[in-house]
Amino acid sequence: MGKLIPDDIRKKVLTEITPTKEEVRVQKETIDSLRDALVHHAEENGIQYSFIEPQGSTGRKQTQLRNAADIDLFVGLDPAEHTDILEGSQKERTINIDNLMTKLVDEWFTPAIADMAVSQAKTAYSQHPYLSLQIENLEVDILGCFDIDSTTLSKNGPYTAVDRTVHHTKYVADNLTEKTREDTRILKSFVRACHAYGDRCAVGRMGLTGVSLELIAIGSNDLDLALESLELLDERPIDPNGRSLEELRKIRELLEPKPSAPPPPPKNFLDEFRQFLTKYKVMGLAVAFILAIHLGALVQALVNDLIMPLIELGLPDVPWEEIVFGPFMVGHFIGQFVTFLIVAFVIFLLVKVTSRYGIE
Repeated sequence: MGKLIPDDIRKKVLTEITPTKEEVRVQKETIDSLRDALVHHAEENGIQYSFIEPQGSTGRKQTQLRNAADIDLFVGLDPAEHTDILEGSQKERTINIDNLMTKLVDEWFTPAIADMAVSQAKTAYSQHPYLSLQIENLEVDILGCFDIDSTTLSKNGPYTAVDRTVHHTKYVADNLTEKTREDTRILKSFVRACHAYGDRCAVGRMGLTGVSLELIAIGSNDLDLALESLELLDERPIDPNGRSLEELRKIRELLEPKPSAPPPPPKNFLDEFRQFLTKYKVMGLAVAFILAIHLGALVQALVNDLIMPLIELGLPDVPWEEIVFGPFMVGHFIGQFVTFLIVAFVIFLLVKVTSRYGIE
């Protein structure tokens, strides 16, 4: 049986999907200019970091498709410089990392690119905040991660989901050949045409990612075998360490969090009462109830004593709350509606400010 894609067809396909030298040049110059801007701002403001490198297909791997490339610029942070936010419970750490990444976007990434010809710059959100923008018709994401060595990563896992990306890039770049790079581009183009690529997948939550197709190309070392592996991936996984599906499933089971053991039964009535207080967080509810009463009074005072007088100064001698149309007390309704909007906006601001500092 001959090749699935004959050599002459393969050559034509690659001519269509491989980026031109001009595309690659623009991507490289864009990456360099963004990196220079970030480095310059960091040096001027004494910001510490480990690295600033492009990851993904336009980085070291160079597996991007023509007219379909974007740039992921990773800013690596040294965990030793941030031990204060990486300690504590998982929930506390998530909030702390969110605040750190928001600070990076607001105080480093955004000011650094302020003088560049970018458009649609905005804070975007995945697991944590990052900066999204467009420049030179390229979509760019600038995001923070933690610089974790492979041994520590294997032992303790990542702090954020993107901490592993640097290691993925290194493995793929070190193991790609020119032929498997071409195979990767063909696989990517095929999967994209099937609407099954990454977060653009038409069915399900996530399709095949670029790195998974790169690993398939490397592991198969032949396009026909790669397509066969793609078809049988659910029953014949590709693993660089040669582990079977059963072994990988056991590893997955080990990685999944185990449910905590049920608490021991109460020893007596007092112990049962203590467990009741703990389980339903009665003291927390009581504190929240008391604070809510006084918070409501504070918000109402802010509206009645500060905001509404300002509105009345702007509308002197206008008894708008007394406006009526027949039996309908339109003015009173408008007054209540305006009060509601102001109270809702004040509460929104309070929640936004307190949540930024981890207060719920």
